[in-house]
Amino acid sequence: LIAVPDLQRSARNSGILHDAQNIAAAVQTYESNNQGSIPTGTNGFGAKGPTITIGATATATATAQVQGSDYVLILYNKPPGSVGTISYGNKITGNTVTTGFIIVVEGANCNGSNPGPATGQSLTPTANSRGVAVYYPIENSSGGNVGCIQV
Repeated sequence: LIAVPDLQRSARNSGILHDAQNIAAAVQTYESNNQGSIPTGTNGFGAKGPTITIGATATATATAQVQGSDYVLILYNKPPGSVGTISYGNKITGNTVTTGFIIVVEGANCNGSNPGPATGQSLTPTANSRGVAVYYPIENSSGGNVGCIQV
């Protein structure tokens, strides 16, 4: 009975990692379809699964399939320095990732160790005009970490 919460947490971690990888693949597809340009769109665009559209409607968009309950916040046209830090928390506030919540930062590199810091600590994206960082939560027995996929 003690192992059940660990197995459930592991399943959630696998699911959110898979979703983050799908978002990263959609970003790569977008770049491929738009002569290498990183996605553009309305800053702070948020969407709930199962289908997430990457890019503005006037461009050749790309889509990613995620779990229906997952929420993706895409920070377009926002310099990483103005994004601040990405942290793990038990609720969505500002740039906090939690179970079922992914943040995509345009024009950024993942920064720090990956997987990210322990609960209460954070990662700060660094500027890269050609990069996109996909941040996702990693649950553990003491709270959680932030993971990042660099595109």
